[in-house]
Amino acid sequence: MTNEEFDQAIEAIRQGHIRAAEVEEAQRAGRVLAAMCLVLRSLRIVPEEKMWEPTRALILEFIDSLNEHRRRMLKRIAEEEEEIEEDNEPLH
Repeated sequence: MTNEEFDQAIEAIRQGHIRAAEVEEAQRAGRVLAAMCLVLRSLRIVPEEKMWEPTRALILEFIDSLNEHRRRMLKRIAEEEEEIEEDNEPLH
């Protein structure tokens, strides 16, 4: 994050454009998107070097193709991401 991006974020919070509930929703969406990237990579739909850069079209195509099995798998991966974020214990 650049200093300018940081200053813009601070100003957005100050102006009331960003609220805690929106941040929580964005974090949840971020975890689901990260899970999608992992699944797209594991299905070899996206090459490893592009795994964090899927196109919007590819993401929408993937969402449209979600069956019950993939949906459960994606949810489980996203929930695991949340558990990792909540694990505050040091590695040592």
